[in-house]
Order: sequence, then structure tokens, then C-alpha cells
Amino acid sequence: MMTRKECENLLSVAVQYSEVDEVFAVLNVTDSCARGVVGLALQAPHRMRNAELSVTVRKGRRYAMASGNVHDESNVRELVARAATAATQMPEAPEAPPFPGAVEIIEAPIQRETAITRALEGLDDAIASFRGNPTFDSIQMYGRVTSAKSALALASSNGLFLYQPSSLANAHLRCFSADGTSTGFAEQYTMDPAMLRLSDLLSEAASNCHEWKSPSDIKPGRITTVFEPRALADMLRPMMQQFSRRAIEQDQSFLRKLDGSSFLGSQLFLEEINLRSDPYDARLGSMPFTADGQPVRAESWITKGVISQLITDRYDAIKSGEKETAPPTNLIMDVTDPVQDVIAGTEYGLLVKGFANLNILDPKNCLLSGSTRDGVFLIEKGKITKAVRNLVIRETPVYLFKELLALGVPEITSTTGSYFPMLLPPIRVKDVMYTQLSGLV
Repeated sequence: MMTRKECENLLSVAVQYSEVDEVFAVLNVTDSCARGVVGLALQAPHRMRNAELSVTVRKGRRYAMASGNVHDESNVRELVARAATAATQMPEAPEAPPFPGAVEIIEAPIQRETAITRALEGLDDAIASFRGNPTFDSIQMYGRVTSAKSALALASSNGLFLYQPSSLANAHLRCFSADGTSTGFAEQYTMDPAMLRLSDLLSEAASNCHEWKSPSDIKPGRITTVFEPRALADMLRPMMQQFSRRAIEQDQSFLRKLDGSSFLGSQLFLEEINLRSDPYDARLGSMPFTADGQPVRAESWITKGVISQLITDRYDAIKSGEKETAPPTNLIMDVTDPVQDVIAGTEYGLLVKGFANLNILDPKNCLLSGSTRDGVFLIEKGKITKAVRNLVIRETPVYLFKELLALGVPEITSTTGSYFPMLLPPIRVKDVMYTQLSGLV
């Protein structure tokens, strides 16, 4: 792993290139290890080291970019020279705003010193214990355990230099029944590889598969639903992308009014909804700057149901004179009076644990569609009574926050299959729209 000084020395070669007007360079260094599980058979560990440099140059109003792996200063010079040559062939841009200049950002506490190979320790024992559990006979497990240390460094010819080291370990496990009609899933992200709960995750995925055996059909329609935190995270991620002045201006956001202005300062949701972000939160450490050098600060996005902040990138801030505000790198939903058991208060409804392939059908109201996955269950009189086949949801998270019935105790979670840390509660929402059975296992 490259130190701050080593990254600074390498990037200084790029930004001091004299044959262009400006240079912006991004260096991403990664040292990772991974081991796969295929049908309960462990694959050989795989180790990879990578140092990728991306360089953007400006010559007058012409821009070009080049990227590649670098090992020393000569590689950096070749890369910048290639971008400079490409810039002479590019058409002129209508505007030529300067690359970002110097800004002070404190490193976020998102690195642990534990060796990355610690993530793989105990995997053999966990698999052996799993094979010996008669409850999980004939269940096949597939997945991957990965761990990485990385560093992101940015520099510009205008005096910018930023450096952030980080570490992340992930276990992503899915199992199937022998007949292929039932599945279970478990996933964990942690900054410390030593904190992976491999045995617990294997059991969780297998138990979910066992519990979802022989799911029943249910008539689609509007059904009260309890969303677990991961399911809510999957729906919130596309919603937050629409908290953007650019999206509002282009009529691609539910926050745009009919007259073209935004709903900033307007109450759109119930007063119980509070959503904020903070890259320095000890529970959910995340990047304190974006890949284009924009500082990520603590922000409140929804305050007592009121839209209180919008994303404004550097170029829109220059053009409009508004304050520059980076997109969040984590999300925190504060709950003042959580319900201890959201399921217990549900007379009739569904429990949804996650989604597969959620897509935006209509960005003007953030309408999403996709199949439930990883466990859907019927709730009757406050108790889970049976497994239900997966359904296609057709709903907007805007509706969820307007028709909320209950908020539970927040838990640390992330979007399915990708790391975006969130602290979210389970929620109960009335009359969520499902259009059909999906057939997905």
C-alpha cells in the first residue's frame, strides 16, 4: 500500500506537466485478497495489487483523459503525454471552468490496521461446521469473501492534494436448496477483516433458505408491507440521486415543481422522517471527498419531513452562485421513538427483506420496479405465518415516506451487493403496490 508521501510524489509528476494548461489526476491504489465458495467447495485464495492512475488535461477549451496502471514516474509521464496528445484532437468545450484548487479535508477514520488476509481466516472451519449440520443437508452454498486495503489520492495543477486510506472486508453468501426452488442470502461489510462473522453468515443464509421453502402464491395488489433495513436501503439509493440541482433542472427528479423550481424548504413527508449524512460518523465511516475533489460534509437532507438540502456539484455552484454540496457517502435515519417490533403491530401484510434489479421507471416521481428477493413472508395478526413467492413491486420511496405507519430501531446496513453504509430502521408502510408474481427464486 502506498503511503501519503508516495502518492503525493507520484501525482506531483503528473500535475507539473508543462505542455498543457491544467492537469487533474486521480490515483487509486488497492491491495486485495479474495476466496470463493462454490457448492461448499473452497476455491484457492486470490491476491491482487493494483495502482490505477486517471489523468484529465485541459489545453485551452479542449479536454482529454487517459488512464492506466502505473509503477513509476516514467509511466506517469507517458500517461499525461498521451492525454495531452488526445486533447489536440478533441472539439472545443463551450465552457472551460478551472479544475479544483487547494482545500483542506481531514482524513476519515475508515481504515483498520488488521492484515487483509484475516478475512479468510476461519473460512475453512466455518464451511466444515456447516457441512456437519444435519439441519442444512442438501443446501449448497455459493459466495465470496473479499478484503482490501486501498488509498484514493487526488491532485491538480491548481494546488489540490487529497489522500484517504481505507479498508473494507465483505462476505457475500447465497445458498440454494437441492431442488433449486428456495434460496437464502447473507452479507456483511466491515472495515475490520477480523470482525467478519463467517459462521453466523453461513447459518443465516442457510436458515433463510430453509424458512423460505415451498412459498405460497399471493394475489398481487396493494398490501401493507414491513421493509427490513436492507430493502429500504435498496430503495433509498436511487431516491437520493434525485436530490440534485442538475436532476431537478433537467426534469429528472421528484423534487421539481411544475414551474421548474425545487421543493427545497417544502414539507413532503411525515414529521417522523429525518435523513442526514456524516462521513465522520464512527459507526458508518465513509469517504470525506468525491473522486472529483469535492468535500463531503455532514448534511441534513430531510428534517422533520422537510427537504432541507440539495446536491450541487462544483460546476453548477460556479454557474448558479449556490453553495457547493457533495452527494452523501452514507445515510443515517434518526428515529426518536422507535417501535421495538414492527412486525408485531401488523394485522395483515408482507415482510420484505431485499430486492433484485430495482430500476427507475419514471425519474419524475422516482417510480421503481423490481422483484423482491431473499425472503418474502406473510404476516397475520402480528406473526409471520408462511413464505410467499417473490412479487414485482411498482412503487416510489416518496410514497413510503408519506404513508409510513411505523419506524423500528435503526440498524447498520448497506445496499445489496455494493457498499454504501446506512443506519436505517425497519419500516411499516400501508398499501404498497405489487403488480404480479415475479417467478424469481
